[in-house]
Amino acid sequence: MKTRLRKFFWYGLAVIVTVIGVQACKTYYFRSNYADANRLLHETKNLETKPFLKAHLKNGDVLILYDSWKVDTLRNIITGNGLRYDFNRQEKFNGPLTVVADSVAIY
Repeated sequence: MKTRLRKFFWYGLAVIVTVIGVQACKTYYFRSNYADANRLLHETKNLETKPFLKAHLKNGDVLILYDSWKVDTLRNIITGNGLRYDFNRQEKFNGPLTVVADSVAIY
């Protein structure tokens, strides 16, 4: 009986290690992200319509700005119409938004 349990344990352990190994080797394709506002401006400059802008703030909030967003590099702010969510993803505000670019962690 003990050897049967021991065999079952080792087979189970081998299956678990195999599953974890396969998952660890899986390739993940993350969407490209913009590291800063300057790169964002240059890479979207020639687009006819700008896509929405999603900005994750350092305090955990998220801004989703529609196609009317603008980056003012002189004042270092981002403006546009959109939604602001808190860190729990509860909607805080819907309408015109302005945020200092330095408070953005990732675009």
